[in-house]
Amino acid sequence: MKKSHKKGQAALEFLTTYGWAFIVILTAIGALAYFGFLKITPPSKCLVSPEFSCIDYQINYDGLGGDPEIFLVLSNSKDFTMEIKSATVIWPDSTLENVNLEINSLATFIDPGPPPGFKVGIYEFTGWAPGEKRYVRIWTDVGTLGLVQGEKAKILFTLTYTNEDITAGFDHTVSGEVIAQVN
Repeated sequence: MKKSHKKGQAALEFLTTYGWAFIVILTAIGALAYFGFLKITPPSKCLVSPEFSCIDYQINYDGLGGDPEIFLVLSNSKDFTMEIKSATVIWPDSTLENVNLEINSLATFIDPGPPPGFKVGIYEFTGWAPGEKRYVRIWTDVGTLGLVQGEKAKILFTLTYTNEDITAGFDHTVSGEVIAQVN
């Protein structure tokens, strides 16, 4: 009987020793996370309602008085031609109803990314054909809005569109989200 008592004692000592070690390791990981050494950042992504397909995206803010802006390449996933009516954006520190919106066909630009000084272009809010890809630029001139260059930001946006093929088309609002590093 004494033999089984010693086996039980050895098992209890084993569990106690490694249990304390496990608690110390968890405490160390918790302290590292608390003080920011284990900074977990969400992956970069662009999500938008099924009416559009998000092909590419970028968030820009130069930190030197430039305009915070989002560049998107969206494709019309509906089976009708769209007219874009308006956009709203929820920046990290603010919600803006009145933002500037620019939509250009991909044929307007040759290079694969948004060109420098993208502010001059052909505004094409109408005639967005099914399957057509377009650059969408949403920007404002109201300060930093919580964007920090080099850090990831989460920006929510909405686009309001109507069916251009119907004379009395109703307005529809879709929402989207961009999580990306601020350039």
